[in-house]
Amino acid sequence: MKASALLLTLFLIAAGCTDATNLPTGLTAPGSAAGARLGNVPPPPADVAVAVCTTDGCAVFEGTYMSNGATDAGLKAAITASATGDGVCAAPGHASLKIDKPLANQFFGFVEGKTSANAQIKCHQQIATGNGTLEIGGVVVNFDQVALFNNDPDCGFACGSFIIRDEQGNDIAAGVIIEREAFENAFCYVEGGEGGPTAPQCYSGSEG
Repeated sequence: MKASALLLTLFLIAAGCTDATNLPTGLTAPGSAAGARLGNVPPPPADVAVAVCTTDGCAVFEGTYMSNGATDAGLKAAITASATGDGVCAAPGHASLKIDKPLANQFFGFVEGKTSANAQIKCHQQIATGNGTLEIGGVVVNFDQVALFNNDPDCGFACGSFIIRDEQGNDIAAGVIIEREAFENAFCYVEGGEGGPTAPQCYSGSEG
């Protein structure tokens, strides 16, 4: 029994060395034995800034974002165009947005927000769900009423966006997801309008 256990241990070590890669993300190499055992490991979460506006102000939060949805531009456009109704994700595949804590106020007219420890949105089979709360300017946003989650897998500058509704079915919050490092040089503002909150307009500082 001891000999068998030792041989099994040596075999597992050898298999792990054979499959080892230098991938910085920790993803398993395509076609590797480890990949066959574990399946397709999703991409690691990206650090993001989440700019959210309610009917009573806007605030920015730290968060993490992950999406392994469609990457083909034509497919994404078709899916986004057909995404209607409540609780819809714009792209197939798994995605999640976890909102952690407020960022320091960086833009004119923005206020300091508050967040619960479990504020997040998730996608599974193009169904968006959420839990937890944000509070901005006295308005409490419950994430259990996700109307739309644009879970774009391409997280360059802008990573995605979302709309949250209240219990009466009215839009109460709209947000955009920005890659965290790029956000340091970004500029965001809000265009006034009627019919509910408008998501902040954010631009990269490199755009001039």
